[in-house]
Amino acid sequence: MTVDEKKDTYRLGRWVLREDWPLWLLMAAGLLVALALYPTLPDRIPIHWNIRGEIDGWSSRSGVFIMPAGIIGLYLLFLVLPLIDPRRENYPKFQSTYRILRWTFVIFMTALGGITLAAARGVPINISFVVPVMVSVLFIIFGNLMGRIRYNWFVGIRTPWALSSEDVWRLTHRVAGRAWVIGGLISLVGAFFGGEVAARVMGLGMGAATIFAVAYSYFAWKKTGGGKLR
Repeated sequence: MTVDEKKDTYRLGRWVLREDWPLWLLMAAGLLVALALYPTLPDRIPIHWNIRGEIDGWSSRSGVFIMPAGIIGLYLLFLVLPLIDPRRENYPKFQSTYRILRWTFVIFMTALGGITLAAARGVPINISFVVPVMVSVLFIIFGNLMGRIRYNWFVGIRTPWALSSEDVWRLTHRVAGRAWVIGGLISLVGAFFGGEVAARVMGLGMGAATIFAVAYSYFAWKKTGGGKLR
Protein backbone atom coordinates (compact mmCIF):
# COMPACT_ATOMS: atom_id res chain seq x y z
CA MET A 1 0.00 0.00 0.00
CA THR A 2 1.38 3.41 -0.93
CA VAL A 3 1.16 6.70 0.88
CA ASP A 4 -1.06 7.93 -1.97
CA GLU A 5 -3.55 5.09 -1.51
CA LYS A 6 -3.98 5.56 2.22
CA LYS A 7 -3.62 9.01 3.73
CA ASP A 8 -4.03 8.15 7.41
CA THR A 9 -0.34 7.50 8.20
CA TYR A 10 3.14 6.89 6.80
CA ARG A 11 3.95 3.42 5.54
CA LEU A 12 6.76 1.82 3.58
CA GLY A 13 5.72 0.05 0.41
CA ARG A 14 6.18 -0.16 -3.33
CA TRP A 15 6.01 3.63 -3.55
CA VAL A 16 9.65 3.75 -2.36
CA LEU A 17 10.84 1.94 -5.49
CA ARG A 18 8.44 3.85 -7.74
CA GLU A 19 9.51 7.28 -6.48
CA ASP A 20 13.17 6.78 -5.56
CA TRP A 21 14.63 4.32 -8.05
CA PRO A 22 16.86 7.04 -9.59
CA LEU A 23 18.34 7.63 -6.13
CA TRP A 24 19.05 3.92 -5.76
CA LEU A 25 20.93 4.00 -9.06
CA LEU A 26 22.82 7.12 -7.98
CA MET A 27 23.85 5.59 -4.65
CA ALA A 28 24.90 2.35 -6.33
CA ALA A 29 26.91 4.31 -8.90
CA GLY A 30 28.69 6.22 -6.13
CA LEU A 31 29.68 3.00 -4.42
CA LEU A 32 30.80 1.36 -7.68
CA VAL A 33 32.92 4.39 -8.63
CA ALA A 34 34.60 4.30 -5.21
CA LEU A 35 35.34 0.57 -5.66
CA ALA A 36 36.68 1.10 -9.18
CA LEU A 37 38.98 3.98 -8.22
CA TYR A 38 40.17 2.58 -4.90
CA PRO A 39 43.25 0.78 -6.34
CA THR A 40 44.39 3.96 -8.11
CA LEU A 41 44.16 6.27 -5.10
CA PRO A 42 47.17 7.39 -3.03
CA ASP A 43 47.67 6.00 0.47
CA ARG A 44 46.29 9.23 1.96
CA ILE A 45 43.29 11.13 0.67
CA PRO A 46 41.90 14.53 1.77
CA ILE A 47 38.66 14.51 3.74
CA HIS A 48 38.48 18.03 5.18
CA TRP A 49 39.40 21.59 4.21
CA ASN A 50 39.74 24.69 6.42
CA ILE A 51 38.07 28.04 5.80
CA ARG A 52 40.90 29.05 3.45
CA GLY A 53 40.26 26.03 1.24
CA GLU A 54 43.40 24.25 2.45
CA ILE A 55 43.43 20.55 3.24
CA ASP A 56 43.65 20.02 7.00
CA GLY A 57 42.30 16.50 7.37
CA TRP A 58 43.43 13.22 5.84
CA SER A 59 42.31 9.62 5.78
CA SER A 60 43.66 6.34 4.47
CA ARG A 61 42.37 5.55 1.00
CA SER A 62 39.74 3.26 2.50
CA GLY A 63 38.06 6.50 3.58
CA VAL A 64 36.77 6.74 0.02
CA PHE A 65 33.95 4.43 1.11
CA ILE A 66 32.83 6.61 4.03
CA MET A 67 30.76 8.97 1.92
CA PRO A 68 28.89 6.34 -0.18
CA ALA A 69 28.13 4.33 2.97
CA GLY A 70 27.02 7.46 4.81
CA ILE A 71 24.72 8.47 1.97
CA ILE A 72 23.03 5.07 1.99
CA GLY A 73 22.64 5.25 5.77
CA LEU A 74 21.18 8.75 5.57
CA TYR A 75 18.72 7.70 2.89
CA LEU A 76 17.57 4.73 4.97
CA LEU A 77 17.05 7.03 7.95
CA PHE A 78 14.79 9.20 5.80
CA LEU A 79 12.66 6.12 5.12
CA VAL A 80 12.65 4.59 8.59
CA LEU A 81 12.48 7.51 11.04
CA PRO A 82 8.87 8.46 10.15
CA LEU A 83 7.81 4.97 11.24
CA ILE A 84 8.71 5.78 14.85
CA ASP A 85 7.61 9.43 14.80
CA PRO A 86 4.71 10.13 17.19
CA ARG A 87 3.39 12.42 14.42
CA ARG A 88 3.68 9.70 11.81
CA GLU A 89 0.22 10.43 10.44
CA ASN A 90 1.35 13.88 9.25
CA TYR A 91 3.96 12.65 6.76
CA PRO A 92 1.48 11.89 3.96
CA LYS A 93 0.38 15.54 4.23
CA PHE A 94 3.79 16.71 2.99
CA GLN A 95 4.76 13.65 0.98
CA SER A 96 6.05 15.53 -2.07
CA THR A 97 8.08 17.91 0.11
CA TYR A 98 9.59 15.01 2.03
CA ARG A 99 10.53 13.40 -1.28
CA ILE A 100 12.30 16.59 -2.40
CA LEU A 101 14.19 16.66 0.90
CA ARG A 102 15.34 13.05 0.40
CA TRP A 103 16.46 13.72 -3.14
CA THR A 104 18.20 16.97 -2.24
CA PHE A 105 20.20 15.40 0.58
CA VAL A 106 21.28 12.40 -1.48
CA ILE A 107 22.25 14.48 -4.53
CA PHE A 108 24.08 17.05 -2.40
CA MET A 109 26.06 14.43 -0.48
CA THR A 110 26.84 12.51 -3.68
CA ALA A 111 28.18 15.70 -5.28
CA LEU A 112 30.25 16.39 -2.17
CA GLY A 113 31.60 12.85 -2.31
CA GLY A 114 32.47 13.34 -5.97
CA ILE A 115 34.42 16.49 -5.12
CA THR A 116 36.34 14.66 -2.40
CA LEU A 117 37.11 11.80 -4.77
CA ALA A 118 38.26 14.18 -7.50
CA ALA A 119 40.53 15.97 -5.03
CA ALA A 120 41.99 12.61 -3.99
CA ARG A 121 42.78 11.96 -7.64
CA GLY A 122 44.62 15.27 -7.87
CA VAL A 123 41.98 17.19 -9.82
CA PRO A 124 42.32 20.93 -9.01
CA ILE A 125 39.09 22.15 -7.40
CA ASN A 126 38.42 25.52 -5.81
CA ILE A 127 36.89 24.13 -2.62
CA SER A 128 36.49 27.57 -1.04
CA PHE A 129 34.11 28.50 -3.87
CA VAL A 130 32.38 25.26 -4.85
CA VAL A 131 31.39 24.09 -1.36
CA PRO A 132 29.94 27.44 -0.19
CA VAL A 133 27.90 27.61 -3.41
CA MET A 134 26.55 24.11 -2.86
CA VAL A 135 25.72 24.73 0.80
CA SER A 136 24.08 28.05 -0.04
CA VAL A 137 21.85 26.45 -2.66
CA LEU A 138 20.97 23.73 -0.16
CA PHE A 139 19.96 26.36 2.39
CA ILE A 140 17.83 28.21 -0.17
CA ILE A 141 16.04 25.00 -1.16
CA PHE A 142 15.32 24.12 2.46
CA GLY A 143 14.09 27.62 3.15
CA ASN A 144 11.63 27.39 0.27
CA LEU A 145 10.37 24.02 1.48
CA MET A 146 10.18 24.81 5.17
CA GLY A 147 6.70 26.28 5.14
CA ARG A 148 5.34 23.02 3.66
CA ILE A 149 6.77 20.72 6.34
CA ARG A 150 3.99 19.51 8.60
CA TYR A 151 4.18 19.00 12.34
CA ASN A 152 6.60 16.15 13.15
CA TRP A 153 9.50 15.28 15.46
CA PHE A 154 12.34 14.64 13.00
CA VAL A 155 12.30 17.13 10.12
CA GLY A 156 12.34 20.90 10.51
CA ILE A 157 12.97 23.35 13.35
CA ARG A 158 12.57 21.16 16.42
CA THR A 159 12.81 23.63 19.28
CA PRO A 160 10.73 22.95 22.43
CA TRP A 161 8.44 25.83 21.44
CA ALA A 162 7.93 24.72 17.85
CA LEU A 163 7.11 21.23 19.09
CA SER A 164 4.66 22.55 21.69
CA SER A 165 1.78 22.78 19.19
CA GLU A 166 0.92 22.64 15.53
CA ASP A 167 0.09 26.36 15.53
CA VAL A 168 3.54 27.34 16.77
CA TRP A 169 5.13 24.88 14.33
CA ARG A 170 3.27 26.41 11.38
CA LEU A 171 4.12 30.00 12.32
CA THR A 172 7.77 29.18 13.00
CA HIS A 173 8.36 27.38 9.71
CA ARG A 174 6.48 29.90 7.60
CA VAL A 175 8.56 32.84 8.86
CA ALA A 176 11.87 31.05 9.46
CA GLY A 177 11.79 29.64 5.92
CA ARG A 178 12.08 33.16 4.53
CA ALA A 179 15.02 33.85 6.82
CA TRP A 180 16.78 30.72 5.57
CA VAL A 181 16.31 31.80 1.96
CA ILE A 182 17.80 35.21 2.77
CA GLY A 183 20.67 33.61 4.68
CA GLY A 184 21.34 31.29 1.75
CA LEU A 185 21.36 34.18 -0.72
CA ILE A 186 23.80 36.14 1.44
CA SER A 187 26.03 33.08 1.62
CA LEU A 188 25.78 32.59 -2.15
CA VAL A 189 26.97 36.15 -2.79
CA GLY A 190 29.83 35.66 -0.34
CA ALA A 191 30.92 32.48 -2.14
CA PHE A 192 32.08 34.52 -5.13
CA PHE A 193 34.72 36.21 -2.96
CA GLY A 194 36.25 32.80 -2.17
CA GLY A 195 38.65 31.91 0.61
CA GLU A 196 38.04 33.04 4.18
CA VAL A 197 35.54 35.69 3.09
CA ALA A 198 33.26 33.06 1.58
CA ALA A 199 33.46 30.88 4.69
CA ARG A 200 32.84 33.76 7.08
CA VAL A 201 29.95 35.19 5.07
CA MET A 202 28.43 31.71 4.88
CA GLY A 203 28.77 31.28 8.62
CA LEU A 204 27.30 34.73 9.26
CA GLY A 205 24.33 34.36 6.91
CA MET A 206 23.37 30.85 7.89
CA GLY A 207 24.15 31.32 11.55
CA ALA A 208 21.96 34.43 11.72
CA ALA A 209 19.11 32.62 9.93
CA THR A 210 19.33 29.66 12.30
CA ILE A 211 19.42 31.85 15.40
CA PHE A 212 16.46 33.81 14.06
CA ALA A 213 14.51 30.58 13.53
CA VAL A 214 15.13 29.48 17.11
CA ALA A 215 14.26 32.91 18.52
CA TYR A 216 11.14 33.23 16.39
CA SER A 217 9.87 29.85 17.57
CA TYR A 218 9.91 31.23 21.11
CA PHE A 219 8.22 34.44 19.95
CA ALA A 220 5.53 32.42 18.16
CA TRP A 221 5.00 30.36 21.29
CA LYS A 222 4.50 33.53 23.34
CA LYS A 223 2.33 35.07 20.63
CA THR A 224 -0.04 32.10 20.66
CA GLY A 225 -0.31 32.09 24.42
CA GLY A 226 1.81 29.01 24.98
CA GLY A 227 0.89 27.05 21.90
CA LYS A 228 -2.72 27.90 21.15
CA LEU A 229 -3.89 30.68 18.86
CA ARG A 230 -6.06 33.20 20.63
